[in-house]
Amino acid sequence: MTIVSERQAHAPGRLPLVQHNQQQQQQQKQEHRRGQHSSKKAGAVALVLVVVWLLLRYVVEVKVSVRWRTLGSLQQQQQQPGLRKHCSNSCFKARNGICDEGRPHANPAKQQQQEAAQRQQGMPPGVSAVHCDLGTDCRDCGPWFGAQADSNWSEPLLPVAFLRSHNVSVRARPTSANALPANFSFAFTDPALDWDVSKHVQQDGLLEIGISQVFYKLLAGRCRAGGPGGLVADVGANFGWHALLAASFGCRVIAWEPVPQFRALLALNLARNGLSQLVSVRPAVVAHPPGSKQVVVIPNRGIWGTAGIGGANVDLSIHDKASGPPQQVEVVAESLDEVLAGQHVDLLKVVLAGQHVDLLKVDVEGYEPSVLATAQALLAAGAVDNIVLEYSPGVYERSSRWSEMGVHPRMLLDLTKAGFRLMHMPDTFTRVWWDGRAVAGAIPKLREVTPTNLKYDLWDAAMYSTGALDPTSKPFCPAMVALGLDNQGIPERLHPKSLHSAFGHNTNVWATKDAKIAAELIGPPEGVIPLSQPINASWFPPESVTMGLGGVSCRDVVDDLKSSLSLKSKRDVAISMTVLIGRRCRCVAALPCKEYEAAAEACAKEGTTPYVDLP
Repeated sequence: MTIVSERQAHAPGRLPLVQHNQQQQQQQKQEHRRGQHSSKKAGAVALVLVVVWLLLRYVVEVKVSVRWRTLGSLQQQQQQPGLRKHCSNSCFKARNGICDEGRPHANPAKQQQQEAAQRQQGMPPGVSAVHCDLGTDCRDCGPWFGAQADSNWSEPLLPVAFLRSHNVSVRARPTSANALPANFSFAFTDPALDWDVSKHVQQDGLLEIGISQVFYKLLAGRCRAGGPGGLVADVGANFGWHALLAASFGCRVIAWEPVPQFRALLALNLARNGLSQLVSVRPAVVAHPPGSKQVVVIPNRGIWGTAGIGGANVDLSIHDKASGPPQQVEVVAESLDEVLAGQHVDLLKVVLAGQHVDLLKVDVEGYEPSVLATAQALLAAGAVDNIVLEYSPGVYERSSRWSEMGVHPRMLLDLTKAGFRLMHMPDTFTRVWWDGRAVAGAIPKLREVTPTNLKYDLWDAAMYSTGALDPTSKPFCPAMVALGLDNQGIPERLHPKSLHSAFGHNTNVWATKDAKIAAELIGPPEGVIPLSQPINASWFPPESVTMGLGGVSCRDVVDDLKSSLSLKSKRDVAISMTVLIGRRCRCVAALPCKEYEAAAEACAKEGTTPYVDLP
């Protein structure tokens, strides 16, 4: 083996074995050093690239952040110092190139892409689908500065994630720039399921223009003046329209909302508009007696705002297998006297410092009397300046709770005894559908709800509770009975001088202690027949009155009857004429109603109807 190796070593063109091995080792060392150098160089390049990428990301983020700070009223809160920055991509829709937080995209090109994507999802112009909570789609939306939810939100999931876990979709749109002096963004749900608030906000960017006008008139200047006022109590806050409106004027708001899904939308709306610091949300009901446990029934379909204690106003007939039965949640009742006296919320101790509740808004689906029963000390002390409340005797009537019909008018009578003047806000004023008015626009004179009107409402309650207005009861004029004019229900049977004669199922009332507002806005007394007209003078109001019982337009009743008259049988025609005359609308030449009109007029003048004038 040695001889072979030496021969190989001395072969032509070859180096000795030792020298050859040394050379190979040197080459390996050089290659190793070159490899190390290349690795260091590649590492340095990679490091530089990472640094450049981080710098570029930082610059982009800063630019996005700056852009967000200039995107209008939705991001005005970001200009305040000390706001917390939220920026994660934890949403399941993150990094898809579309801002799924319902905010405008910071990049104009991306904004167009986002709007196109929203249209493909069936969203109307200006409406965005909201899949992510604020600050959880940072790659596509930019960071969020401020709260992600209202400070009182205590669920483990943020509001949008919470709603998604309950199969509630979320949409958002800016409010109408033509109607509101200060715009904000409002989140709601699918109008196909919620036919009320969500439907109207999506279409108009506005809700209840008349009530919004009252909020503006009472609060806009007072809250911003920095004086002793600026406190609003919102009982039945729903998705938060009125609470946001008051807070956007600078007012402090205490909002009660017991329904978790509604409260999630409220918490989201407060965060989206940077108003959480002005609004305290309480997950309870206000009802008598305080401390009692109450069951709130919540519809899954229809008018979600009919959710209320016991579900008396929920329409069960529209729920189907897809929507499922209404939900129920048990909550504890609170007292306005206790909470607004500051025993529970430090923010509300302002009342003890001499400040009044500028506005108490109550909308709890027929339980308004129970709410005001918990505010007796506040009302007796004169600590409430204005009350805007839904007035819903129809909730009791649809359940045939005749013995309780007097609860609602007695509630209003108690307010007049406490020094309030009452104004009726009919549907023609409040307008769920927007009619083009501006929130800062002038409010027309509103009819006054007088103690005399309410005496007739109590008369109605007594008559119904005793059965005296039952179709088979006496006395009714034989001529009216023969034509079926006595066979009517509500509103046809109501006393034409009562408040209830001026509306159907429910309405709204504004109670004020402000003498200036009363002098400016209070018109003549309510009622289809004027209080000054003797009840036996005529079955009908003066010809100048165009409203029939139930707050309907007599012209609309006539037009409806004209359009459908040819499709009706003789019996149906008779029923239609009794509806016309029963509403105390006068006959017109185009309708076969002269006989019905004459009979009702004669019976009224004979005094053979149940209706009387009260002292």
